[in-house]
Amino acid sequence: MKSILRIVGIVFIAVVIMVIINRNFNLPVAQAKPPVPVELTFRKALIGSGAVAQFKNNSGKLLSVEVKFSNPTFHTSKVFDFVLDPGKPLEIGHLEGWTMASGDTVEVSSSGFVSSRTILQ
Repeated sequence: MKSILRIVGIVFIAVVIMVIINRNFNLPVAQAKPPVPVELTFRKALIGSGAVAQFKNNSGKLLSVEVKFSNPTFHTSKVFDFVLDPGKPLEIGHLEGWTMASGDTVEVSSSGFVSSRTILQ
């Protein structure tokens, strides 16, 4: 009986070692993504209420982005997809379909980049 337990223990240790070696040498290394190169600022709306979100592409080339606005108070959200020209600001406010209010969340995403999340104060 002791010899069977010894064999099972040796086999178990061998399997654990093989799994560790496989994880360390055969799996692809995840590449770190840079942050999304979009500068987000806010200004007071000139017409109507709320604030206007201003997006500026700092990448130097066209950038396809998804922007999600969320309001935690009313449990509402809206997603916008657009292409940002380099250096040219784009604005989203109530005229474009979202009235920004304090506490609203803005998430900016683009393929190949880590998304950003900002809360309007």
